[in-house]
Amino acid sequence: TPFSVTVRRRGNAYDIDVDGLQAPLMRVRGYTMAEKGPLPPEKRFPEPQEDRPVAFPPVLAQASGAGFMAQVARADATDDVPAYLTYDERLELTQRGTLKRQADRIAGRVAAKRALSALTGVDPLDIRVLTAPSGEPIARVPGERDVRVSVSHRDGHAVAVAVRGARVGIDLEGVEPRSESFTSQWLSDGERALAGEDAVRTNLVWSAKEAVLKALGTGMAIAPRFVQVTALGDGTVDIALEGPALDRHRELGGGELLVRWERVGPEVCVQADLAA
Repeated sequence: TPFSVTVRRRGNAYDIDVDGLQAPLMRVRGYTMAEKGPLPPEKRFPEPQEDRPVAFPPVLAQASGAGFMAQVARADATDDVPAYLTYDERLELTQRGTLKRQADRIAGRVAAKRALSALTGVDPLDIRVLTAPSGEPIARVPGERDVRVSVSHRDGHAVAVAVRGARVGIDLEGVEPRSESFTSQWLSDGERALAGEDAVRTNLVWSAKEAVLKALGTGMAIAPRFVQVTALGDGTVDIALEGPALDRHRELGGGELLVRWERVGPEVCVQADLAA
């Protein structure tokens, strides 16, 4: 199973994060190494006779279907928050709302910084994530001009995806029954027929709409009915844009839009990739 290892040096100590595709695997803080001198020759690995093999990348980069690389990260509000958020950021995120909303915001910000740091190699404490009037997160990464991040959170945990030179949207939804009033308001007749009585498919249709609107950078300023889900495949979603959603897509250059999904325990996660 692929995983990523991120190491950050602090003085003479190291912080180590080991992450799988779906969740953190291990966290080590303040690790130090004992000075033992050079390794004896008989204990060293033999030198390769030919070129050295290509090593795994320093972070686990996930290729998007739209031809660019995306870095996905997950986070929990109980993670080592000070390693990612400054005091001022923590204060900002906890000044309003219920404890649940605060936990969601903290998890979302940590996930966003973790994804951006993995993509760019910049220390997460040097990264800033602002919020546009539309609600779209704006990444400020030293030395980077064209990086974007999308975040989704619920119940104190979050997922984020960071990209360079493209647009992306991500959405996380619990697999739970949706009322008739919800589906009749937010899903078209064709989408309700596509989802049937299946809770996974119903939430998947809704999540795909949200992910696409995030990739377009508008959020719910464009009504979800203008993002039509036409087919659900094994890990893929077919989308038809209409009205202002189609206009916005053209305004952004009309790049290829690919939507993928996965089931993660009691949730579905949808990622919409929009090529520049």
